[in-house]
Amino acid sequence: MLGEDFCDLHGLPGVEREDGEQNFGHEIGVVGESAEALQLAEQELGAHPTRWCNQGVAGGDYLDYVRAGRPNGTPR
Repeated sequence: MLGEDFCDLHGLPGVEREDGEQNFGHEIGVVGESAEALQLAEQELGAHPTRWCNQGVAGGDYLDYVRAGRPNGTPR
């Protein structure tokens, strides 16, 4: 169940597509270096260049974000 204490990012549901299938993401490109991947994410997805974290802390960061009331105005 999703709620204020949920932080298992692997357990988040995918986005349902129009055909009823689950979409767990899409590839925006293939690059050879991590710096290129970050640059691509910034250009194509509007990712903020200073708001990256590794997979080991992403769940905790997400939990802090949820508990702060999703300050960027994202839907619940």
